[in-house]
Amino acid sequence: MTDTSTLVAGNGTDPAIKDFSTGKKPKQFRIDDDVFTCAAAIPVGLVRKFIKLRATPVDGDDPGQVEDQLQKVMEILDDIMFEDSIKRFAERMDSKTEPIDMATLTGVMNWLMEEYGERPTVPSSSSSPPQEPTTPISMDGAPREESIPTPSISVAI
Repeated sequence: MTDTSTLVAGNGTDPAIKDFSTGKKPKQFRIDDDVFTCAAAIPVGLVRKFIKLRATPVDGDDPGQVEDQLQKVMEILDDIMFEDSIKRFAERMDSKTEPIDMATLTGVMNWLMEEYGERPTVPSSSSSPPQEPTTPISMDGAPREESIPTPSISVAI
């Protein structure tokens, strides 16, 4: 056990104290005129949720699976977005005049995964070969004609 009476509270400049502070700033992204703000970093437990979400295949023909995945996405976003941002994001998910569509949602989730370190932006030489991206599925189950420039996560509904 460490004798804490000899430890000195440092200001980050004491070389005897290992400083793990990151100085990370909140992450922000824009959709049209709205700017959404997310936590600077996320706990490991939430990273596990990201990994599980990405690893869960979705049958676009099964509305129940699609709804379950959307619910999981919203739970993750609720955990990382600031309160005013998640409120506006959720409003836009149901908006007819300012909708967040599936391509945008997939792009946001891919970007957040990269930002939070769930997947590398540059593969290492020892990593397995890249997998083909999942074809995004429209809500009616038909493959989408448009392509999304970032690899689609399994959430591609």
